[in-house]
Amino acid sequence: YISLDNVITKNGGTIETRGYNCGLTDQMVAWLKNDLALVDKSTPIVVTMHIPLLNRKAKTYSSADGDMQTYQIIDAFKEYTDVTYFSAHSHTLYSNVNEKVFNCNYLSYQPIKEYNVGAGCADFWGSGYVNPDLLISRDGSPGGYRIMKVNGKAKQVSYKATGKVYDYMFRVYDRNSIHITSAKYIPNAGPNHRAEYEKYLDEYANASTANNIYIMVWDWHDGWNISVKEGTKNLDYYQCSDYRDPLYMISSMVTRCNKADSGEFTLDMTPLYSGNMFIAKASSATSTVTITVTDPNGRSQTQVIKR
Repeated sequence: YISLDNVITKNGGTIETRGYNCGLTDQMVAWLKNDLALVDKSTPIVVTMHIPLLNRKAKTYSSADGDMQTYQIIDAFKEYTDVTYFSAHSHTLYSNVNEKVFNCNYLSYQPIKEYNVGAGCADFWGSGYVNPDLLISRDGSPGGYRIMKVNGKAKQVSYKATGKVYDYMFRVYDRNSIHITSAKYIPNAGPNHRAEYEKYLDEYANASTANNIYIMVWDWHDGWNISVKEGTKNLDYYQCSDYRDPLYMISSMVTRCNKADSGEFTLDMTPLYSGNMFIAKASSATSTVTITVTDPNGRSQTQVIKR
């Protein structure tokens, strides 16, 4: 187990000049390589750090902040066959499991297995304050924490939503019931905040009668499975990477908009695409639909929605 500090502070003495770069100091890189020289190449290794190695879906080999060269870290582990990374910082939830590093010239690297932890505080420390009963992040994932169960060399990694049962793994929406407008959800907001809010409504600004079911599986990655049934009939579904979570848009975000004119809040916590929204089409607006989601460890949740 290795814990790396990849936040390099550059405090200037005042709150206005505080900041950081992300990466490892030369001293830490040297220490890491010297330490690993004593470790057998087949030894399972768990690495924790604050800022992630990779963005969602391994689209870059620099961190989200752009000033940490990921190869500086993964180069130290390239000869090890069982490395698991845990990171945080993003206040969203995603996993890069068995992902090849995008645009990386070091093709000898093992596929990356990195679990971003999300956030215990969810929406940047504000979610629990503006909505005490709902910890939710900007991508729709609930506030929570990772759990890793270890048995010998075997590891099982899961995400646990705070205050929820262990097998709480997804959220379901009946699209027919979703119609989000600024007039309906932020009637107390000023015109500037209404206009800003409306930028993010996308298709939710319009009512729908398409009978679509939206399934938000916040920790989805390779090895997960979904079953969607309308009665006994299996429904096809597809994954969308460019959908926002409607619950965030009518909860934490709404509270901020309604209070923004008083100076207590500003609309700085805008919604993000989740990447883990799935859509299935039912045959009617009133049929019963059963959804079952199973993770790679066999953990399962079933929800029956009567529409």
